[in-house]
Amino acid sequence: MIQKIRQDILLCKNIRKYRRRKDLAQKQMVEKIKGLGIPITISRYSKIETGCNIKISEFAAICAILNIDADTLFQGLHLEKRSIDND
Repeated sequence: MIQKIRQDILLCKNIRKYRRRKDLAQKQMVEKIKGLGIPITISRYSKIETGCNIKISEFAAICAILNIDADTLFQGLHLEKRSIDND
């Protein structure tokens, strides 16, 4: 079973922001991801940066290529805190 993460808009923007900081084009990212043995197309990568679901393997590859950890890509994402009753 392929595992995917449903993206938040901020995650997409963070991926794009850190790719641009590394001065990498989307096509270069695709080649680097493929170099890690993960099949991907430029169309697929473009969808990742615009909010499409992302596979765990793609997410890990992006972190490795950009030399950042997952926490960095999740910067700015906040979960609403709710109390849970165990009645």
